[in-house]
Amino acid sequence: MGGEQNEKKVKGYLKIAIRVFLGAVFIVSAISKMLTINSFEIFIFSFGIFSLNLSFILARLVISTEIFLGFMLITGWKQKITISLSLLLLAVFTVFLIYLIQSSKADHCHCFGDIIKMSNPASIIKNICFAFLLWLSTPSREINLKRRSLYIYILLFLSLGIPLSITPPAFFVSNWYAKRINYDEQLFNDLMAKNPELASGKKVVSFLGTNCKYCVMAAQKLSVIANKNGKTEQFVYLFYGTENEVENFFNEAGTPDIKGTVLDPDTFLKITNGRMPLILLVDNGVVVDKFSFAIIDDKTIASFLM
Repeated sequence: MGGEQNEKKVKGYLKIAIRVFLGAVFIVSAISKMLTINSFEIFIFSFGIFSLNLSFILARLVISTEIFLGFMLITGWKQKITISLSLLLLAVFTVFLIYLIQSSKADHCHCFGDIIKMSNPASIIKNICFAFLLWLSTPSREINLKRRSLYIYILLFLSLGIPLSITPPAFFVSNWYAKRINYDEQLFNDLMAKNPELASGKKVVSFLGTNCKYCVMAAQKLSVIANKNGKTEQFVYLFYGTENEVENFFNEAGTPDIKGTVLDPDTFLKITNGRMPLILLVDNGVVVDKFSFAIIDDKTIASFLM
């Protein structure tokens, strides 16, 4: 009799351990995405389905969902609903991974952001294993607290608030970013006078550093916008770097169809005041709008190109 009770206790503790482990993995996954939020946003935007601003929101909703389910798994509250929602989330992710494999659109799904890169097949296997562990972990003993419903609402509020407060979407503070964009207008006008193609028609002129990670991510955003609108010929990249570095830049950013030119370093730095990336919308030699990396506006650029 004592042996059976001990066995039940061991199984009970094992179920709790599995459930807590899975909850911790969900939270680690959310934190990893949050730490590399820019690349996760671009990953969502890269499919050309959602606008940049909506991609910003969706990225944080995924993170919030993982945080909330992680905490709910750790506490053991509302186990049936939590396990069901967790299985549903894994199923959605798995279907998405199958799509990625079939379409060859991405090598990894950003399950753990850019911190831990797993191949899509490996991620599918991971999801299947996690689904099996979720099934094993229930029913199990929960953390027993009074006013549990209140704490669940607090967890939900925190789960939604953490990503928005730690990594607020750029459009929340776009005015702050916009005020900090400055460049030498006269020197840029001189550059256009020497390079008339920059002032011919409508051009999206981007000043990018070949070794600047935010410039690479800006180029990834611009590539999606250019391809989505079928206007790659109206995009021009002006680089700070060498020809060899430009080739590596295009390989990393995935924008081979956009024209790129290496500028004289002194000219580049004087025009941009050393701040990059700088994106200018030029209409027949007149700058009508400007962006930094954080506030690239796909809808404004698309409207400008029409």
